Amino acid sequence: KGSVSLDPQSGTTYFIQGREVRAVKLNGEARVLALLPTNQMTAFTHVSADGKRLCVPTTDARALDGDKQLKGKPNYDIDQRVQREHLVSYIRVFDTATGDQIACEPVTNAWISHVQFSPVNPELILYNHEWCSASGIRRMWLWDGKRHLRLRTEGEGRSRDDWTCHEMWERDGKAIIYHGNFTNGVSYVGRVFPDGS
Repeated sequence: KGSVSLDPQSGTTYFIQGREVRAVKLNGEARVLALLPTNQMTAFTHVSADGKRLCVPTTDARALDGDKQLKGKPNYDIDQRVQREHLVSYIRVFDTATGDQIACEPVTNAWISHVQFSPVNPELILYNHEWCSASGIRRMWLWDGKRHLRLRTEGEGRSRDDWTCHEMWERDGKAIIYHGNFTNGVSYVGRVFPDGS
């Protein structure tokens, strides 16, 4: 079992077990919402603020040595393998009422492990490139249903060699906060807006 997310309004918990995306209500009523494809590894789920959509990122299993259990960082460079072999992650969005997959957006040369709907607009999904090189400019992305927008670029004291991590929406959906280190080792907490500014 993994990747638990909770819709507090309906009292429904969503999680992955094997290839099944499951939904369980507080009274114990459970159902299989959807089945994920074979040869894919999953990551962290997220339910939209209105409870109508569930986002589940998956990645070509080759990125993580097939369907083995990943226990910490492996002895090979995941990003290097993903880049060299042009492996693909998918941003999958499911209807929480019907289980229908309403979006399956491929993202080539990326291992996506974190996704998060905007708290005010379920059309905006914040996502990451996990353990990527040049994390200062490759880590944080926004998908608006049509375009993939890089959220951090070089310039004004920012570098591709910075380390960025743990991005998340502010509650009002107006900005994204994250933390990391500049190339000189100084830690920081950053803020970026959905338009990348």
